[in-house]
Amino acid sequence: MAAELVGGALLSGFISVMFERLAPGNVILKFFRGKKDLVKLLDKLKIKLMSANKLLSDAEEKQLTSSEVKKWLAELTHVIYRADFLMDKIETKALERKIKNESSTTNKIRNYTSTLTRKFERSVIDEGSQILESLTLLLGETNICKGYMLLWW
Repeated sequence: MAAELVGGALLSGFISVMFERLAPGNVILKFFRGKKDLVKLLDKLKIKLMSANKLLSDAEEKQLTSSEVKKWLAELTHVIYRADFLMDKIETKALERKIKNESSTTNKIRNYTSTLTRKFERSVIDEGSQILESLTLLLGETNICKGYMLLWW
């Protein structure tokens, strides 16, 4: 039982770190500066993560008595880890771009890098949209009633 509560607390802390990674001025948003679709997607993802974070404490308690809540929490954990992995990929690509821009001087290299960046942006949109859809479905399994967050189970 204690391990499950600790796991939920870790997940809440994990989400807090993700909020920081999505904060204005951070590497991820700087990388996509001027890319409205990508920034909008990341903003939606941040909002969904905020909603998930609000439900965590209630779910942590109820998972001890409900196997459905425990399954829901496991699915939520999986989706949050996918979102974190996506952010890792974006930060890595941002650092790669920074290094290449500092070291490259030819237009040929920059054009090739630009093509790779467009492919990467498309993959981020695809993966981010899937994560957002999963979060939306998981959060749709909940009910907010009179200011208290209650799981339907």
